[in-house]
Amino acid sequence: MKTFGSHRLSLVALSLLTLLALAVAPVAAHEHRAVGPKGEYTLIVGWFYEPAYEGVVNAVDIRVLRTADNKPVNASKGDVVNLEVDVELRAADSDKAAVLESSKINDKPEITFGTENRYAAWFKPVRAGAYAFRIKGTISDASKPTAGSVTIDELFICGKGSKAGHAFVCLETPQAFPTK
Repeated sequence: MKTFGSHRLSLVALSLLTLLALAVAPVAAHEHRAVGPKGEYTLIVGWFYEPAYEGVVNAVDIRVLRTADNKPVNASKGDVVNLEVDVELRAADSDKAAVLESSKINDKPEITFGTENRYAAWFKPVRAGAYAFRIKGTISDASKPTAGSVTIDELFICGKGSKAGHAFVCLETPQAFPTK
């Protein structure tokens, strides 16, 4: 019986570690970048659902923080997060790669339910490959006016196109279910 109990305890511990990894994974697979003339704000950008798949509705996931103290920039509490996103499909995951297709997402990123600083702009990517998100607009923190209002125009590219040490993943083709 001791073996069964210790085996059960191991399974519970493994399950908890798996849940923790899943909770942390979406932010870990995003690019973190300070933006603004003095790096006043940090954007954390990637896919809303990762991994992202061709033909499956997804969103650009943008988290906005004040860099100095990691305070969430929350539009529902008077802060300004006025952004728009252009989506680019590139020939490769590089800033030098040709842009094969580009489109502005019609809806501006909106704060997601139950969050303080997570904004999403939804669309349906229809081709696998290297995606980039050009994020333009204005960010301002009402609780600390000295942080200032900044205007940004930043390009975030998946995979090796990241300016940081880590990046969001490029779009994959879904795997087919085995037929036999």
